[in-house]
Amino acid sequence: MKKYLFIFLCLLATYSTAGQFNRGQISEPYIDSANPHFTGSLTVDGNAEFNSDVNIDHKVTVGSGTSTGNFTVSGTLLNTSSTTVYGSVDANNVNVNEGVLTEVTITGTTLYLTISSVEALFRSDTGFNSNLIRKTIPQAGINLSANTVYWLVANYNSGNPVYQALTSNTTINNSTIIPVARISMDGTTMDYHIDYGTVGRSAAIRNFDRAMRIRGVGGIERESGFTLTETATRIVNVAAGVCWFGLDRISTTAVVQNGAGIDSDMWYHQAGNWTKMTISSYNVTNYDDGTDIQQVGAGKYVVNWIFRNIANKEEVDIVLGTGNYNAGQAEASTLPALPPEVQNFYVLCGRIIVLRNASSAYAIESAINTVFQTAAVSDHGDLSGLTDPVDHLWAVANDGSRTAQTILGNITLSAGSVLETPKLNVTSTATVTTSLTSPIVYVASVTANNTAGLMLGDDANNGIFINDGGNVSIGKKSAELFLDIEGG
Repeated sequence: MKKYLFIFLCLLATYSTAGQFNRGQISEPYIDSANPHFTGSLTVDGNAEFNSDVNIDHKVTVGSGTSTGNFTVSGTLLNTSSTTVYGSVDANNVNVNEGVLTEVTITGTTLYLTISSVEALFRSDTGFNSNLIRKTIPQAGINLSANTVYWLVANYNSGNPVYQALTSNTTINNSTIIPVARISMDGTTMDYHIDYGTVGRSAAIRNFDRAMRIRGVGGIERESGFTLTETATRIVNVAAGVCWFGLDRISTTAVVQNGAGIDSDMWYHQAGNWTKMTISSYNVTNYDDGTDIQQVGAGKYVVNWIFRNIANKEEVDIVLGTGNYNAGQAEASTLPALPPEVQNFYVLCGRIIVLRNASSAYAIESAINTVFQTAAVSDHGDLSGLTDPVDHLWAVANDGSRTAQTILGNITLSAGSVLETPKLNVTSTATVTTSLTSPIVYVASVTANNTAGLMLGDDANNGIFINDGGNVSIGKKSAELFLDIEGG
């Protein structure tokens, strides 16, 4: 009797009610009970298939030594401790993806490098259809050539993963061939080395984090639409569009500023703080200097940066440009600092540039097809530095500010023109001529630039000639005497 009681207690320790398993090492079981519950550790050396929900309170290890099996859960796998599964994992592959799980260590002082062993997740096919497979890539040495860029990859290699150094990235498929690092050698040392990171660990959420930090404005990024137009008078029209906020794809309808149910505000600084006012059209008189709103000067341009609310309001808002711009400066202006509300709940649609008090826009630029960067200036008068003589060495100053000027080409003065300079140097092949009547040339010094002499003459080349020695002739092109007058 005691013998049978001992056997019964042993069986009870292994299997309790309703398919509740406590602990054990199992070789290729098939469990189809209502809800197996493992309160200890579970080690499976072969294949394990569960067709119902599985609760495991401690560590799960599937595959030991050289025996690597498959672990299949058709229901839910709940694990409150650590889980290490080598081999094929079929649990919808949630929260994991292809890539190394730790960054490699690369050492070496010559063209031979040693790559440390790391674990990685692969697929056995290139179509991303097979299960993820966790493998250990053994340490390896690779030979490289100098002055060549290499892509260090891990190749699944039919279940026996190896490192490879490729000179092209065209075969990297992020499934059976996953990137590890990029390397270049200068002959004796590793001149360049950059890791791809632990792509196999939570790559989706980390990529999401990157997108929220750097893509678009405030993590909001345009996909299509949001084209800007205007209707009379100075009414902003925003076309329907699609944008992304995080993983949420948002579609918006077309809106017209001042339309039914459409709000519109203009944002600017007042005493250094952001404020806003309700508007019904875009602005034609002001800019924001970062402290207060200011009025643009006559002939200057206003920049209206247009935003569309993508949250819970049908709203078109404007943020003013930051300068008293001429046309070229307005075209070259960049997106200003934004109020927090606009940065976090609006999508940038573009900008409208308008001449002060004009009834229509000078330029309408939509963000979906425009990169806002320094634009070419079409009006020479809009350039800066026009009065800087250092930038215009070829030009003749008309205010006598230059002590000496050399003219490399011909000069023609029209009626009423005035040329004033302390010293005028003209090459032997250039001429100073006038057209029509009454041009004026004020020159403190006219100097020949070679030994051929200097001629001041009329349109028939008759006049006064000064030779290289200083003799002067009138009416001819030679001066044998100190003063030599033709016919006199």
